[in-house]
Amino acid sequence: CTCQKGYNFNPNSGACEDIDECQTNPCVNGECRNNVGSFVCECLPESSLDESKTVCREVMRSTCWLKISDGRCEVNINGATLKSQCCATLGVAWGSPCIPCETDSICSRGYVRVTGTECRDVNECEVFPGICTNGQCVNTPGSFVCQCPSKMSLDASGRTCIDIRLESCYLAFDHEECATPILGRH
Repeated sequence: CTCQKGYNFNPNSGACEDIDECQTNPCVNGECRNNVGSFVCECLPESSLDESKTVCREVMRSTCWLKISDGRCEVNINGATLKSQCCATLGVAWGSPCIPCETDSICSRGYVRVTGTECRDVNECEVFPGICTNGQCVNTPGSFVCQCPSKMSLDASGRTCIDIRLESCYLAFDHEECATPILGRH
């Protein structure tokens, strides 16, 4: 006996029975719903199905937030990003209104899921242009570093280059000489 696509013959019952295609996890980045004789992949609102109807691709970009304080999102990180890229890297929340990021159980921090279990490094320098204030962003596996020009150093955030030169400061310029120094180095 031959069965239609989406069915298997059960010799015990002598009938064709529906295959639960969702048991094989055919949907990438989406939820599988079994139908009689088939299945359908459902995507989150910020995603849409590709031509194969089995892969949900992110299409919506929104605000990536660096911190949440008293239930409010604060510090917008350089404009619109995909949720996966925001939440896999610097972000703790995404969107407007903001939604706290969830930890990906498959990919490490700095990596975004491409398919079910395949992870790819996020290039933070491309996703967050200008992330290194006064410096140059260099992508590294799973992260990035900011490199500062000479005579500058990274601040505590690791993302802003500050001038570290220590010079004497004066309050006046008198007879072509600096006068009235301020005590200490600045």
